[in-house]
Parts: sequence; C-alpha cells; structure tokens
Amino acid sequence: MSWMGPCHSRLMPFRIRSWSQVLAYSATVTVLAVLASLAAVVFIWQDAPASQIWPTVQMAGFLPLFIAAPTSLFSLAVIKTLQDTVHRVDDLMKIDAMTGIFARTHFLAQTEEDRGDAGFLVLADADKFKSINDTYGHGVGDEALKYLSSLMQQVFGPYGYVGRLGGEEFAIRVPKIPQAQLRMLLLVLQSRLHTEGFDAEGQHLNPTLSFGIVTMDKSAPMPALLRAADMALYEAKDRGRDQFVFAEELDAKATAAA
Repeated sequence: MSWMGPCHSRLMPFRIRSWSQVLAYSATVTVLAVLASLAAVVFIWQDAPASQIWPTVQMAGFLPLFIAAPTSLFSLAVIKTLQDTVHRVDDLMKIDAMTGIFARTHFLAQTEEDRGDAGFLVLADADKFKSINDTYGHGVGDEALKYLSSLMQQVFGPYGYVGRLGGEEFAIRVPKIPQAQLRMLLLVLQSRLHTEGFDAEGQHLNPTLSFGIVTMDKSAPMPALLRAADMALYEAKDRGRDQFVFAEELDAKATAAA
C-alpha cells in the first residue's frame, strides 16, 4: 500500500519523480534564463541601433545558456536524489524489518486514517513466546515471529492489513467486514496455526496466538479503542490462551455483574 505521511507532503510539495522531469525542468529554467537576459538587454539598449547592440544580445543569449543549463541540471539532479532518499527511508520506516509487515507507527497512522470504515481492530499476542526464546534461542524466536506474521498476512491480507506493534505483539485491521466473517477468519488462522507450524533447529513448533478485538467506532479516540482491545486480549490470556475475545463481551460481563 502506497502512503505518504502529511509531514512529508508539507515538506516536499514539489516532487521530481523521474530523470525525464529533471531534463524538462532544466530546459525550462535555461530557456527562461535566456529570455530574461535578452529582455533585459533589449530594455536597456532599446534606443541603440541594432548593429551596436547585436554583440551584447549574442552574449546575453549564450552566457545564460552555458551557465543556467549545467547549474539547473545539477541542482535538480541533487533535489531528485535527496527526495528519492527521503522517500526510501520513509518507506523503510513503514515496514518492520524482521517480519515485512507494517511497523507500529505506520500501522497506527493507517488505522487512524481509515477509522471511519467500520470493521474491527484486533490485537494479537504470541502465546508463551518467552519459553520459545528460552528453550530454543532468540534465532528460533525470530523465525516464530516471521512465521506468525506471514500466516496472519496470508489470512487477513485480502481484507485488511497487519502490523507489528513491538516484541511478540501484533495488530490486525479489517475494515468493512461483518463480525461473522471476522470470526471465520480467526478460526481459519487458528486452524492453520494448529496444523501447519514451522521447522527450526530440528524441531517442529506450533506457536499460537491470543486475540483481543474491538469494534471500530469513529467517535471513540484511538487510545480508548486500543485499551479496550488490550483488555480483551488479557481476558483471552486469562481464559487459557489460543482464543479470541471481543471487547463487547467484557462490557456485557461487567453489566451482568452490576
């Protein structure tokens, strides 16, 4: 998904996207410089005979041509290179280097941008992940994170997007789908986690995930939605892990208890 943050849009409203644009802009600048120089000469020497001002006109035409062309070409090339570098860095910051899914900042920014599209925000946490690191080492732990990210992307990618919030915690945004479809997708993901797994260090591992889900409400601030999903996630952990809980269930439970 291509996305540019508002900060870069304000800082770089003028974007050079190709080298053909560099050549076109350089030619335009050069022509304008020559015309401005010639206009100045004609204005200053307008009462002089043509034979007298002709050498000056020639100089006024050729000097900007030899100065403006290479100068503008070099300057525009530098601007394009800097812009390309900034956008490459920006793109790298959007993606989590290890897993290839959205990084935390970009995921939350994208979620904020499409918060009016209804659907759900899902927080996911790898179950007993510390034991994987302690038993098999951090290399295997990293492979587990990659495996979990890949599987979530396969299941939810056609409907939304996945991000890594940090450590073994992930988030999934699925706009514009009903709850029944979300439940089906979560069950598909759980089934694949149980049956597929991955191989590392001569071991076959089947890591699982716990999920906390909140229904998106454009009138609610994002911190409140994240807190609700986080509370549902903790409830899923307390119920024994490897399951999903909707924040609405906690609300109903609290109402019944009252």
